Amino acid sequence: MDLRIVKLYLFNFLRNVHFFGSISIPFFLDWAHLNYTKIFLLEAWFMLWIFLLEIPTGIIADKYGRKLSLIIGSIFGGVSLLLFGLINDYYIFFVAEFLGAVAVALFSGADKALFYDTLIELKKNGEARYYLSKYEAFGTAGIFIGLPVGSLIAGSGILPYPQTLPLTFTFTSLFVLLTLVVVLTIKEPKKKTPEETFI
Repeated sequence: MDLRIVKLYLFNFLRNVHFFGSISIPFFLDWAHLNYTKIFLLEAWFMLWIFLLEIPTGIIADKYGRKLSLIIGSIFGGVSLLLFGLINDYYIFFVAEFLGAVAVALFSGADKALFYDTLIELKKNGEARYYLSKYEAFGTAGIFIGLPVGSLIAGSGILPYPQTLPLTFTFTSLFVLLTLVVVLTIKEPKKKTPEETFI
């Protein structure tokens, strides 16, 4: 198997290891001392920016490259999670949610486009369904590992509860920043001219 495909599998695994996934509500309630209204406003803010940024970030991926989109997304995602892990401030959480939304929008579609372009260059696009299903499986594996391990971190006793809760965000940020290392080593396929695309 080509090393580029392996790296993309690894990328999707690392970016889906979300240790905070199973403890986000306790984090906001017990650590940040927010009520449900404030939590809802944060999440609505996050979803709004994903919606607004979907097209602009898609333009970045198409014009400047999928790899660059993933690089910037990794940086924004890592910084977002670090803010959650290191600073307990409601207004900083809005900044963190915005940066996280930028990361999600930059990742959205760019990862699969890069993966498919790589398959085309390797002349494996006829087996795209097989490879893409494995790509998704690696992402699912990241989720399955991240959720229970996050709960173990929160209940580990490394620090008194609820001080362990922000650790899940900090540890997740390290995995997201590792995606940056992986993406930087990936060779992006040559950009297709318009007549070479299915459009």
